[in-house]
Amino acid sequence: MDSKTWKSLHGKGLKNRPAVNEIMAFLPDDVGDLYHRYSTYLQRKFDVGCKPPTYTETAGWVYTFGRYNINMLNRVTIEDGAFAVQGLRVHALCSLFARSRRGEN
Repeated sequence: MDSKTWKSLHGKGLKNRPAVNEIMAFLPDDVGDLYHRYSTYLQRKFDVGCKPPTYTETAGWVYTFGRYNINMLNRVTIEDGAFAVQGLRVHALCSLFARSRRGEN
C-alpha cells in the first residue's frame, strides 16, 4: 500500500473521484478482495448496486449502496488498509465476525 492516505490521493472534486480499480489498488490485496466480494454479494443477492460517491471533508469519498431511489447502506468509506460499512471497519475476514462474537451490534 502506498504511504499516502486515501484522502490525499483522492481529494475533493469530480476529477478525483476514484474508480473501482483505484479502490482495489489502494487496499491491501485481501481487503480489496473482501470489498469486491461484498459488492458482488449485494448485487447478486439483493440486486443492490453502488451509486456514485459523494465527497465529505471528514471521510473523503463516501459510497452508498442501493436500488433506484432507495439507499440501503448510506456510509461505505475507504480507509487506510480497510473499508468501513456504516462504522464497521473491515480489514480482514475475521473482522466481519469479531463484533458479533463479542455481542456488539
